[in-house]
Amino acid sequence: MKYVIWGCGKRGKGLAILLGKDLVTAFIDSNAELKGASFLDIPVIEYSDYLCQNMHELIIIAVKGHEKSIGERLNKDNIPWIAMDTVEYISILNQLRLGIEKILEKDDPDGEDIIYGYNVYGAYLYELLKLHNRKCSFVLQDDLSDYLRELIEKELPVNNNDGLKGKKVERVFWATPDTEKDWLKQDCVKQTNIYEIYKEFDIFYNPELVRFHNIHKGKRCFIIANGPSLRMDDLDTLKQHGEICMAVNGIFKAFDMTEWRPDYYFICDLFGLLQWKKDILQMDVKEKFISDTGWYLDEKEVAGNIHIVHDYMKYCDTELPKFSDDFSKCAYWGGSVIYDGPLQMAVYMGFREIYMLGADCTVETSRKKQHFVENYEDDKFSKSFGLNTQQLFKGYEAARKYCEQHGIRLCNATRGGALEVLERVSFDSLF
Repeated sequence: MKYVIWGCGKRGKGLAILLGKDLVTAFIDSNAELKGASFLDIPVIEYSDYLCQNMHELIIIAVKGHEKSIGERLNKDNIPWIAMDTVEYISILNQLRLGIEKILEKDDPDGEDIIYGYNVYGAYLYELLKLHNRKCSFVLQDDLSDYLRELIEKELPVNNNDGLKGKKVERVFWATPDTEKDWLKQDCVKQTNIYEIYKEFDIFYNPELVRFHNIHKGKRCFIIANGPSLRMDDLDTLKQHGEICMAVNGIFKAFDMTEWRPDYYFICDLFGLLQWKKDILQMDVKEKFISDTGWYLDEKEVAGNIHIVHDYMKYCDTELPKFSDDFSKCAYWGGSVIYDGPLQMAVYMGFREIYMLGADCTVETSRKKQHFVENYEDDKFSKSFGLNTQQLFKGYEAARKYCEQHGIRLCNATRGGALEVLERVSFDSLF
């Protein structure tokens, strides 16, 4: 199966990186500025070009908030499509990429795998199973459109109850949970719910991280965010007093303005890794922690060693994200690199006092200065996006509650900003 991705933004590009340019033939995007552009050598085309050239390829909608309207347009033209309709897709697809080999190690290579449900998860899983030379077929859910069902049955192996009789089914992957399909839920068949693949902790365990456990027990640290309030004078103060510091993302843009350097550096964002690879590799810090979204980096240069787990079934509007008890197994996703990396790692390292600096939490797409320097991001890769402050503050609230329960002081020493979930302290009063 070949795919065309509708939307050449962050999510569309992330999906293209996961699928690979051999499977993605084009992007569709209505942005006139992207006409004639490309990403990973994949061209950006208009919808009219698709109708003329690419109608045999499946469209994946990756435009946040426009899935319904684009889908209705495609339905009128009888075009088969599926959508990335939640923000968690890239994270969960990456977990599939990480976990599939370990899962298959437990299985009989002569058995057949069944994927129940055709959606973005099912499509990507099928490509992964093919790479591992697994026999696999789909059982389709009932609510597919006729033209999508027709395309799948033409291009992919499809089975039903009768077709599976007498076959050795090794594992069923649930891409679409459906309690009515009890005939697939046999005790002798292994079951994997794609939405809960994070529970396979043996998949994510990284023994290299164990050496950091309680390495700074009882000490204090500063976590440096990149908000507009961040001052170089404050970084100089941290250096003068020999404070242990963690920093993230584009902090290296401050290095020409201060002799301060963080002890620990974290990055989790796929597009930050793409645009800053050279700077990250050249950065002179004690330790760099790169999330598993950096799988394409040369492992000899820097190894992706943080596993960010999106607890899809638990993280919702009414619940707080999880906080990791063991960073060597995973770090839970919480809406920001600060939560995903340094906050959970600082606890794992044994710090008893943790201070935030430069965590303004006020980024808006309408504001000119979103970070401590201008031109923080390269528009070739992605334009700055506003923060999802609802998710962001839930992450900080989860961290605060965890720290309170474990006798750790977590405070906000940022000058100004909107982070009121944490106890406020004056930065100057700490010295």
